[in-house]
Amino acid sequence: MDPSKLKEGETVDLKETFKEEALSTLCAFSNSNGGSLFIGVKDDSSLIGGVISDKLQQKIVSQIESVLRIQPSLTVHEFSGDEFLEIKVPKSNVPVDKRGVFYKRVGNTTRRIDREGLKDLLFHDVVWDSIIRTDTTQFDLNHFHIVPFALQAQQKFQLGNSEHLDTQEF
Repeated sequence: MDPSKLKEGETVDLKETFKEEALSTLCAFSNSNGGSLFIGVKDDSSLIGGVISDKLQQKIVSQIESVLRIQPSLTVHEFSGDEFLEIKVPKSNVPVDKRGVFYKRVGNTTRRIDREGLKDLLFHDVVWDSIIRTDTTQFDLNHFHIVPFALQAQQKFQLGNSEHLDTQEF
């Protein structure tokens, strides 16, 4: 892979080394559309130079898994005798935080998610019919509101004789 073709954007970021900022970027990728973080590549797409050791890869994966609780895929690329590392993470199905802080990707920047953005992130794609309250029973329901509603639905949709409405079914 030719690093000169790499340009920072919503799904690509370039870092010279793997530091705390890299974890924020991976967190942002996970909360956005996924992406690839390239380590050993300067902002101008030139390489730092050198070799990516197995020990460094293991250290990076351990840090990502312990801090972000996600599993990245790593690929070592070689160009003109030098190596650089691609850390790829997919879009997560659940919000990902870095030590209690949530990030998102905006263009080629990593941004902390504000309170409103966090609500959107937490409740985006929630199918409310699938959420079950396990701390309530049928006896917790207010029959004063439910029975008139059921009678009205029965009449509107012609569900049968309203005299035979069994409130114990609720």
